[in-house]
Amino acid sequence: MEGCVRVSFCSSCHRLKESAFVGQNPLLESTQHLARIRDFAAVIVASRWSIGILLVTLAGHAALEPSSAWITKTVLDAVKNTGATIEQVILRHGLLFVAIMGGLTLLKFGEKIANKAVEIRLIITLQRVYLERRTEEHTANDVSQILYGCELAKKGIEVVYKDAWKIIVTTVSVLAWQVNLGAQWIPLMLMSLVPSLLLVWFFGPPIQRMSHGILDLQARLAASTGRAANGTFTRHQEHWFRKALWLEVLKWFADDALDILMWVFLALLVLIAYVFGLGILPADIELGGAAAFLINVKLLAKPLGDIGKVYTKWREAYPAATRVFAPGSPQPD
Repeated sequence: MEGCVRVSFCSSCHRLKESAFVGQNPLLESTQHLARIRDFAAVIVASRWSIGILLVTLAGHAALEPSSAWITKTVLDAVKNTGATIEQVILRHGLLFVAIMGGLTLLKFGEKIANKAVEIRLIITLQRVYLERRTEEHTANDVSQILYGCELAKKGIEVVYKDAWKIIVTTVSVLAWQVNLGAQWIPLMLMSLVPSLLLVWFFGPPIQRMSHGILDLQARLAASTGRAANGTFTRHQEHWFRKALWLEVLKWFADDALDILMWVFLALLVLIAYVFGLGILPADIELGGAAAFLINVKLLAKPLGDIGKVYTKWREAYPAATRVFAPGSPQPD
């Protein structure tokens, strides 16, 4: 059974010696990230059935979602080209619209249930791995890692089994629909992504350092619960509060701000192309095609935002994952 699978891959095979130069040596850091991916792969295999069900629902939802742009264009073209009444359009396209929206709703529900099952199973597995690999017992560190560190490390596994491929599927699906609806809009769509993709990489290192500091604070909190350490416990709490807020600010810039930047840059591109006649706008702009393009840009904004979320999740989870799979080694900043 899935819950009984023992994750017994050898940590010494890919536990690398950390040094004071971690973060300053890109090659060493990349190798260490690959080692964590191998560790994550073993955990994913242990939870393969629940993850498989989740991936099916995610793939179905990602593939079906862009069809909302197609049905919108179809309805607008029907009204414009044939002069049909609202009743006629509803009778002709209403059933298909309900089927698409209903399918998306059911897939979203299945995704929610399956995602919760996978989350709990991954945390349980990570807790067992940590307890198996720890070199010595330390109550405060163990409690902190079991309750907080494993929850955070789980985010790194989500990057491998769910987030990365979902971005690819969603982006390809949106672009495929846009080719069908109006290929002449694609250069403008792709150009609007460039600044956001460049900006997201800037926030990774500070997010990882902040996550590392919060993990240390969690262990200090667990070790400062005695009455004699009441003042120390309070100081650690306030320090954690400040770090957690700064971490959320950094994550907002790497996640949500990318969406805003994309729309601003898209508006500037349209204005510049119109004023200077750059040729990236279609010669004949139709209402249906423009509406479908804007809907697809909105859909494309989601995987773009997910790129930022995936990157920040990985950077945030990496220190915790190192503590799970290599608890005896110095931790990276």
